[in-house]
Amino acid sequence: MKTFAVSCVIVLATLFGCANAHGYISHPKATYKPNTVYTTYNGVTSANVNRGFAGGIYNHEPVNNAKQFAEHWKATGYKSLRDMIDPISPGCGNTIDTATPVDVSSYTDMWWQNDEYKEGFLNSHHGPCEGWIDNKMVFHYDDCVAEFPSYPAKIPTDYS
Repeated sequence: MKTFAVSCVIVLATLFGCANAHGYISHPKATYKPNTVYTTYNGVTSANVNRGFAGGIYNHEPVNNAKQFAEHWKATGYKSLRDMIDPISPGCGNTIDTATPVDVSSYTDMWWQNDEYKEGFLNSHHGPCEGWIDNKMVFHYDDCVAEFPSYPAKIPTDYS
């Protein structure tokens, strides 16, 4: 039986004035810290986080903000979103990373959702996302809203 403690999904909505992505992992079921609103963002960032983002225009419609982010990404030198986000919001946000492991032997995807708006990734929050299990990146997409428009968003994930 393959098990793992539900780890991190890093979502960065490129509304760079204030980046957040309200939602949560629903499959496999994550365990959240008591008395938290687990759809609340864990940190705020801006284009000032790295000079590689300089010259980008991040105050237009969400799809174009995501394109600007992707176009400037290589210039930042980051290897992953996790490299960028961990100094701002260390760990796995509101999840409890020491929770009882979940049997994922039959799973092929991870679900992300926002129940208030009945959306997977919020349509107003275009941008990249990554999934990590321990120190292994299991997926990365440049625009998760466009890639996974369903509710919940079902992201192919390699749990092996």
